[in-house]
Amino acid sequence: MRIVVFLVAAQIFLGCNMFNLLEPEYPDSDGLRFSEDPFNFSQILAGSGEHLKTQNYEELFSEDFLFESSAFSVVYTKDKLLEILEHLTVNSFDIEWSSGAANYRGDALILSGVEYDVYINGVLSYSGTAEFRLIKGLEWKIEHWKDIPYDESNPFFK
Repeated sequence: MRIVVFLVAAQIFLGCNMFNLLEPEYPDSDGLRFSEDPFNFSQILAGSGEHLKTQNYEELFSEDFLFESSAFSVVYTKDKLLEILEHLTVNSFDIEWSSGAANYRGDALILSGVEYDVYINGVLSYSGTAEFRLIKGLEWKIEHWKDIPYDESNPFFK
């Protein structure tokens, strides 16, 4: 009987890996979340001294967010832009953002002349400028993004 109890106890302790550290599990999020920031949005604030504190794109954009492009006359809401960003991540690319002019207006930060280059397989494939309006609550959120691609017939963010 002692042997059975010993074997059962040994199985319980050995089987549960109580001495091994596990990777933390994070709650599921409905938002578009990446282990990294594939669109490098953290770079857009580099010249302002401010920082974006989330990689969860659902939290990065404000609830009344709007995206517009000079390449077409459609304005996208947050949900539509998140759908576009998710679709774009099926490709391998790198985006580099330059710092533009930063102007504070109350609890808002206006970034203008933010240039970007998109590299696909190491080759410069798209470029343009962008304007952002960010609002400050507990953290910065992007409220408005205007994309001005240099080649309006072939924008990356479409």
